[in-house]
Amino acid sequence: MLSGVLFDLDETLIDADGCHREPSRRAFAAFGMDWDAALTRTGPFFGRRMREILKARRDALGVDELAAPLEELLVLREEHYVNLFPPGPALNSLAVVLFSRPRTIRADS
Repeated sequence: MLSGVLFDLDETLIDADGCHREPSRRAFAAFGMDWDAALTRTGPFFGRRMREILKARRDALGVDELAAPLEELLVLREEHYVNLFPPGPALNSLAVVLFSRPRTIRADS
């Protein structure tokens, strides 16, 4: 039975922008693209899916699907995200406070 939900829409509760920027930067670099240059060209995105964001920023750099396949960018970015920011003790501590007993929680965006 579900006893509670913690929902954070567009970083209202938690400022996780840096958690998204570095994995994206690394995924772009793997294909020889500059994330910061793409960010400058597109500006910020809020409320968009990562697929849309990566595609828009890749396209803003004039890089096509053949040179940097979107599916590969998504997979690589997720791998970097998981490796850089694994769920840890703080998240489990939050679960203890919220639910009065330990539970596995996964943070995702």
